[in-house]
Amino acid sequence: MRRFETTTVGSLLIAALLAAPFSLIFSAPARAEEEKKVKSELHKKMELIDEGMKKLKRTLRKSDENPDSLKLIGEIIDNAKLCRDMTPTQADKLKDPERKKFLEEYRASMDKLLSTMELMKKAVAAGDNEKAKELRSQLKDMEDEGHDKFMVSEERDKAKAKDKDAK
Repeated sequence: MRRFETTTVGSLLIAALLAAPFSLIFSAPARAEEEKKVKSELHKKMELIDEGMKKLKRTLRKSDENPDSLKLIGEIIDNAKLCRDMTPTQADKLKDPERKKFLEEYRASMDKLLSTMELMKKAVAAGDNEKAKELRSQLKDMEDEGHDKFMVSEERDKAKAKDKDAK
């Protein structure tokens, strides 16, 4: 009877030791899939910002569309705040000292976008659409710089192609 207990316990220990590496192997794809969801969420929010900026280009032309412009600006600001706290895909490829600097620069760039959007909001609210159009142009330049700096080359190329098609 004693022999049966030790072989059962021994078998369980061996099974547990063998199962541990397999659990790591099978949980890695789940973690990678989870990371892709976070990345794709950033991408989706950035696309919403881009769509809003394109609509703004049209609405800023006429002062009678300022209520629509203010609504779009509010949506862009909300999405930009969410994006600021997310991590770009390219950061995952960097080691810690470079990664930290990269994220600081990314967040500073997003803060600059947010402050410029706030200036645009004030300009539209004051009826100064010319100033708002000028700020939108500055934001477009910031977008191009940000894509070059913070996006993985494949994503950047797709974004640039999409912008070319929209022009």
